Amino acid sequence: MTKQVALGWLWLLLVAGITVIYRGVTQSATIDESYVYHLFLNQDASALWSKYDAGYHVLHTWATWLAVHKFGKSEPILRLPSMLAGLCFLWGVGVLCRKVMGDGWRFVVAVVLLTAHPLVADYLSVARGYGAGLAFFTWALIAYLSDRVVRGSVLLALSTACNLTFLVPSIALSLSLLAARALRGTELWAPLKQMVLPFAVTLGPILAIPLWHAGRAHFYFGSNDWSEAFASLLEPTTQYGERIPLQMAAALNGTMAPLLLILILVAGLIAAKRCDLPATLAVGCLTLSLAMLTAAHQVLGALYPWSRTGIYLLWTALLSCAFLWNWAAQQSDWPKRFSVVFGAASTCLALLFVVQADLRYYYDFRSDAGVAAMMSHLRDLHPTQPECIGGNWTFEPTVNYYRLRYKLGWLAEMKRTPEPQQGCRFYLVIGSDERYVALLHLRKLKVDAVSGTILAEAVTE
Repeated sequence: MTKQVALGWLWLLLVAGITVIYRGVTQSATIDESYVYHLFLNQDASALWSKYDAGYHVLHTWATWLAVHKFGKSEPILRLPSMLAGLCFLWGVGVLCRKVMGDGWRFVVAVVLLTAHPLVADYLSVARGYGAGLAFFTWALIAYLSDRVVRGSVLLALSTACNLTFLVPSIALSLSLLAARALRGTELWAPLKQMVLPFAVTLGPILAIPLWHAGRAHFYFGSNDWSEAFASLLEPTTQYGERIPLQMAAALNGTMAPLLLILILVAGLIAAKRCDLPATLAVGCLTLSLAMLTAAHQVLGALYPWSRTGIYLLWTALLSCAFLWNWAAQQSDWPKRFSVVFGAASTCLALLFVVQADLRYYYDFRSDAGVAAMMSHLRDLHPTQPECIGGNWTFEPTVNYYRLRYKLGWLAEMKRTPEPQQGCRFYLVIGSDERYVALLHLRKLKVDAVSGTILAEAVTE
C-alpha cells in the first residue's frame, strides 16, 4: 500500500465517522424523514402494500420500517439503514477508485471528489433512499468494470428499488456497457440477456405492489424547466457552506460548469472511440441519463430532477471528470492534454467541496436544523395543562414526530395551516417569517443560530 492509498482510505474513514455517523446521530429530524415516518413507518406493515407516495423509497423504506419497529423511533434508528448504506458507498468508492485510478495521487483526489460533494454527503446519513441507491449503483459499476454483468444488473435493480430515480442511470449505465462492447466488436446478445433478466426478476417483485397504487399525481417532485433543475444541482455545489463569494459562485455555475460539461462530452467521445471502458461507462451514463430525462419530459411530461432527485447526475459528472483525467494521463498523443484540464478540475472541485463542509444541517432541510432543540426545550417546560403549537406548515411533520419521540402527551398534534394563526400557546416560525412574532403578539423563547427558526410563546395579558 502506497502512502497515497493509505491517505485515501484515511479520508474515507474520516468521512465515515464524521459525515455519516456523527451527522446521522446528531442532526435534527427533517420534514421528509418525518413525513415518511407518519405515512409509512409509524404504521403497521399493511401500509407498505396499500399506498404509494413520491417519498416511498420502497426497499429503503422497508429497511427503515424494520429498524423502527425493532429498535425504536429515535433519529439514529430512523437513519440506521441510510448510515449503513452510506458506509457501503464509501467502501465502494475506495474499491472503485483503487481499481480505476491506481495507487497515486489521482486515487486520493478521486475519493475526495466522489465523497465530499455537500449534497452527496448529506444523503449518506439522512433517512431517504438516495444514499442507498447510490451505494448499490457504485457497486454495480464495479461489477460491470469487472465483467460481472449479472451481479451488476442485480445491484442496479436494488439501486432502483431503493429509489426509483435511479432507474434512469441504471438503464443508461447498462446501455453504455453495451455501447462499449459494440465499439470493441463484441457480441451483444448474451450480455443483453444478462442485464435484462436479472434486473427484471430482482426489481419486479419489490416494486410491483407498491407501484400498483401509484398514479401520475404521486410523482410531484421536480421541475418543468431544465435551467431550474440544473440550478438546483449547482447551488449546493458552490453555495452550501456560504463560504464562497456569490460572484465567484455565479461564475462557476454560469460559465465553468457548462464548459466543463462540454469538455466531458467531447473527451468522453474520444475515450469511447479508444475503448477506455471506465470513461465510456461514466460519460455514457451521464450523457444517456440527460438524453432520457429530456425525452421523458417531452414525450411523457415527466418532471426534470430537482436537487436530490438528480443526485446521480452530479455524481456521474464528477465520476466522468475523474475517469477522463485518468484516461487522458495514459495517452501518448494529443488527448494527453486533457489530463491537465480534468486534473485541475478534479482537484479544484475536491478542494471546493472540502472548504464548504458544514456538519450542522442538511442543505435541503436547513430550516429543520433546530427543531429537535426547540422540541426538547418544550419538553423541559412541563406545562401543567394541555397546549397546542402553531406556526409554519413546513414544521408540521417534524413537530408531530418529536411529539411522539419525546412523549409529549400534553401537546396536541400540530395542525397544518396556510400561514401561522392565533389560538395556540407555542409557535415555530421560520426565520424569514419573523413578522409573525409581532403580528401574533408572540414572545421569543429560543432562536436557532443555524436555521434562524424561532420558538415563541403567545403573550398573555
